[in-house]
Amino acid sequence: MTYSVTIAQPNLERLRIAYPIASQDAEACKKELDALDAKKTSGIELAYHAAYYMVYAKHLSSPLSKLNTFKKGKTLMDEAIRQTNKSEEVHFLRLTIQTHAPSILGYDKDIKQDLNIILAKWDAIPEGNLKKNMKDFLSQNKNLLTDEQAQKIKT
Repeated sequence: MTYSVTIAQPNLERLRIAYPIASQDAEACKKELDALDAKKTSGIELAYHAAYYMVYAKHLSSPLSKLNTFKKGKTLMDEAIRQTNKSEEVHFLRLTIQTHAPSILGYDKDIKQDLNIILAKWDAIPEGNLKKNMKDFLSQNKNLLTDEQAQKIKT
């Protein structure tokens, strides 16, 4: 029996579906984080790994644990950005984190860049869970968009 290489990798569609739930459900977030910790990730999967770490930090009770977990995620996200260059999915994940990160962390410097990359590639992003997540996030965070940009994501 032969197995595809993708079977050994975390399923991107599963990660996309679970990601919006992770901020509200610590158990779901930890489950995905554990699955990612068990694999060697790169590229987009590395960005999800990073994002899940930063989201999981919110579920922890100790301020030091929160900070250390967030920093670990930030380091992974920086590496994912380097590996994938201009991937709209990786920039979307970073945008979701930077938009909601506590201001004391100072992790909000790339919001405009991430948004511009996503919008520049908007028409080329195929319909599916990724685009749905992007639409939902941008609709819930309308303050990020101009009226013209908001119209673009509705179509």
